[in-house]
Amino acid sequence: MAFARKFVSDVAENSPLEVLQGGSLNFVWRIGSLSGKSYIIKYAPPYVASLPHIGFDNSRILFEAGILKAFQFRRELGQLKGDDVRPPQYLGHDTDRYLLLMEDVGGRPDLLKAVRGSDYNFAHLGTMLGSYIAQLHMQTYQNRWFAENFANLPVQQTRLQLQYNGCLEFYRRASLPDADPIGRRCRRLGEKLNAVGKCLIMGDLWPYSILAGRRDIRLIDWELVHFGHPAQDVAHLAAHLWMMSKRVSGRPQKERIDQFRQSFINSYCMLISKQRPELMTAEDGRDFQIHFGAEILARTLGNFQQNYLYDGLPPDHPVIRAAAEEARQWILGGYEPFETDRKELKIED
Repeated sequence: MAFARKFVSDVAENSPLEVLQGGSLNFVWRIGSLSGKSYIIKYAPPYVASLPHIGFDNSRILFEAGILKAFQFRRELGQLKGDDVRPPQYLGHDTDRYLLLMEDVGGRPDLLKAVRGSDYNFAHLGTMLGSYIAQLHMQTYQNRWFAENFANLPVQQTRLQLQYNGCLEFYRRASLPDADPIGRRCRRLGEKLNAVGKCLIMGDLWPYSILAGRRDIRLIDWELVHFGHPAQDVAHLAAHLWMMSKRVSGRPQKERIDQFRQSFINSYCMLISKQRPELMTAEDGRDFQIHFGAEILARTLGNFQQNYLYDGLPPDHPVIRAAAEEARQWILGGYEPFETDRKELKIED
């Protein structure tokens, strides 16, 4: 409470404080105020909040504070300003206690919840998000200030340890072939991404970070922001949309996910190919393939299966084995990225 009162004058000593559920990395609260407005406080512990046995550098909250401030003050991000897609407004942070205070953009469902309803224009939302992420990548391409201030290597090192280096073990759990080449390719990608790259990436582009409005999006949870490689953003969301399509019930929900995915990929690729084609080379396409598969493995057989789409399913479950086979095809180069007219980028029943 004392931390919040340093930055917003309408918070009182007895303002209501609500613990928010659903996050995985941090502890999050909503705090009320005398004016009726509410704010969000995040605390980053030195571990994954939902998995306390997994250590995680708590400097991540400082990177999130830094990027939220950059959105407000850096001219390079001026083209991204507006109400269609935007992050929360930065209000203050405490470097020593790893606390962040920001605007409350609540009241919107995350993408997982939004696809259950029909009153959203998913093609429009996907187009807006694809354009926004493309602009983020293009506006920060080879920008020295962002490279120096957002080399979020502790996060990438954790990803290397928990995800890419673990893919060999993850895949062996399903007792499927090609575990060794899959493990080698994922490890090499993790080592490559554990370095300064060529543009700013959001870093945590998945359904829980996308809060949908009728015609707009709020993009939250920027603590994994990194000056890295664009394929890590695009493949990350593409993999989660694939998993969503396999786990939701009913054709209408699958069609909404498909609309969102196709429009996201199309708008992103169209802008990049016209304005900054060097952002997505053939090498980036291979990175896309491997990260797509590695993310599926982490969420089905790895450290982050818990409390998500495949929670509780054993490694020999047919659904898990089908997902592992999909991951294998991507990692070994069986599918082509970014070509929406091909079977591999279409969501099927």
